[in-house]
Amino acid sequence: MAKDIDNPCVSLCQLNSELCVSCGRTRDEIRKWRGMKRPEKMATVQRAATRMKAIVKKKRQAQGQRLIHYSSPPVKLRLDLR
Repeated sequence: MAKDIDNPCVSLCQLNSELCVSCGRTRDEIRKWRGMKRPEKMATVQRAATRMKAIVKKKRQAQGQRLIHYSSPPVKLRLDLR
């Protein structure tokens, strides 16, 4: 028998509307996980991984915008070495 598919849950459930931003699964996928057959679980894990990549990319972009937005203007220093 083939190895079972590991549950992608990381025990840090953070549901944002219909999506857990910790594992990438929808509320419906989380609820149906135990009853899913292996192929369904494999597809769910792949979809969740794709969603997580998008979430991470979006967070990085937001952080980059914040860094640009909140950065101070360049400071010109003048040194007097007398």
